[in-house]
Amino acid sequence: MVKYPTLLVICLFSVSSAFAQITITSADMPISGDTLRYCNATPTSGGYDFTLTSANHVWNFTNLNCTSQEVAAYRNASSTPYSFYPAFFGKYGTKIADSIGFSIFKFYNIWDFYGKTSSVFKAEGYGLTYSGFPLAATYTDDDEIYQFPLQYNDRDSSTFRLVLDIPTLGKFIRKGYRINHVDGWGKITTAYGTFNCLRVKSTIFEIDSLLITNPTPINLGFPVSTTEYKWLANGERFPILEVRGNTNMLGFTPTQVRYRYKIPTSSIHEILQQSMPLTLNLYPNPSNQVPHIQDLNYTGKMNLTLTDVSGKVLLQNLIWNSQDAEKVLNNQAASLPQGTYIIILDCINQKYVGRWIKL
Repeated sequence: MVKYPTLLVICLFSVSSAFAQITITSADMPISGDTLRYCNATPTSGGYDFTLTSANHVWNFTNLNCTSQEVAAYRNASSTPYSFYPAFFGKYGTKIADSIGFSIFKFYNIWDFYGKTSSVFKAEGYGLTYSGFPLAATYTDDDEIYQFPLQYNDRDSSTFRLVLDIPTLGKFIRKGYRINHVDGWGKITTAYGTFNCLRVKSTIFEIDSLLITNPTPINLGFPVSTTEYKWLANGERFPILEVRGNTNMLGFTPTQVRYRYKIPTSSIHEILQQSMPLTLNLYPNPSNQVPHIQDLNYTGKMNLTLTDVSGKVLLQNLIWNSQDAEKVLNNQAASLPQGTYIIILDCINQKYVGRWIKL
């Protein structure tokens, strides 16, 4: 008679352990060399209320639709356009935008640079290109994105400030503050899987200003208030789900939704199992440059197909030699967003299949 309650206690203990609170530390943050894939989703897909949270909460976001895949590539500063900047030595960064601004105030190659210790993960620098010249600066007051260890109900706040000199134009100034609250814990499920997690709510107020000195002194300020929700899990180094948006008296309106993603092996295997294809070698790979086809000289009718990892066809062309295939592929690849793509060359007697990752 004693065995049954004992077994019940063991089972209950196992269940409670599976739903135990986790702690997020600096070991759960990105490191130099990471290429972390994620999906962008339509903010209104699934009709979710992203604000819902509690202790021991269960979040189910399996109905988020993936509209595109991208890669958050964290590179050592020495392999970025801003390697010249001494203060970035030992730091790593990720490209956050191809361009921002407008007209003569347009900037390109926008990068954030990070550093971390056992107690903080923070943005330490910023880079942009103006009129063809790469420019960079470090924060005089770092943006402390997370302060560790992160546990349920933790709260913290911090300020940040950065000034970047832009020759012939003036200065770019970023300043503001961040308030973090770990307002939930439990389990989250997306198409990526199910994870024990902490939910972090961040309220960020910042002003990005252009202090123009030439040709006419002008101060252009752009105040932005943002609310972010991030679901963090141990070992993932990227949020399982990240939602950004605006909060006002009517509530929270999401403007950006993205979630951790991995390449579904089935979509690749299904292609590879057809007609026992040979490997199509592509280089550089992964890369932010257009790919080239290596060691293939073929003349004759072939079909060129480019798909994303879900199998969606992005390009189909009838080609008559491998050199033309490379030209057509490069024209299409230059405009593709970051992500993973399958390239197929279907010749009369043989099929070649390769996987290319665009950073």
